[in-house]
Amino acid sequence: QTVCDYSLPVNLNAGGGYASYLWSDGSTSQALSATSAGSYSVTVTDANGCTAGDNMTINVNSSPVVDLGPDQTVCDYDVPVSLDAGVGMMSYSWSSGGSNQVESVTSSGNYSVTVTNFDGCTGSDMMSLTVNPSPNPGLGSDISVCDYNVPVTLDPGTSSTYSYTWNSAAGSATSQQVDVSTSAYYAVTVSDGSCTGTD
Repeated sequence: QTVCDYSLPVNLNAGGGYASYLWSDGSTSQALSATSAGSYSVTVTDANGCTAGDNMTINVNSSPVVDLGPDQTVCDYDVPVSLDAGVGMMSYSWSSGGSNQVESVTSSGNYSVTVTNFDGCTGSDMMSLTVNPSPNPGLGSDISVCDYNVPVTLDPGTSSTYSYTWNSAAGSATSQQVDVSTSAYYAVTVSDGSCTGTD
């Protein structure tokens, strides 16, 4: 027999009804549990004292090791995420339906792959992907105002729990709202602690 390493041990059974059994490792049971590659033989003796023997060679092929890496949490602007099941396999089967070495995924979920090497042995791995939405600040369209209509209040309109970083034209403010009085290009970056958005 040729088996994959995860199929060990292999149960060898010499058959019932004999008076005694002697295996190549010295054991005397009807069955032997083969835990490694090698040659195994058995001699049986019946009630009349007659003997017979048989032998078997077991070859063990290694199963592939698959590592998709640790679970990941990314922002929506970091997708797609490429998952690589490793080179040199005969086939790949992804839970998302793909059959290539590399699978590109774009949404939250658990992703698994089973690979088969050229010895016919399989290996698998799974990882969890969480895709977080990024803040979506909106300052509105560019505007022109008369000098008597200043200051103009700029508000990106997201959440008060977020952090804010305005550009130097707005005095590098860190508040959600800023009042501006001069012609300039104003920009704000909003962070929820992991993902950011800019307008």
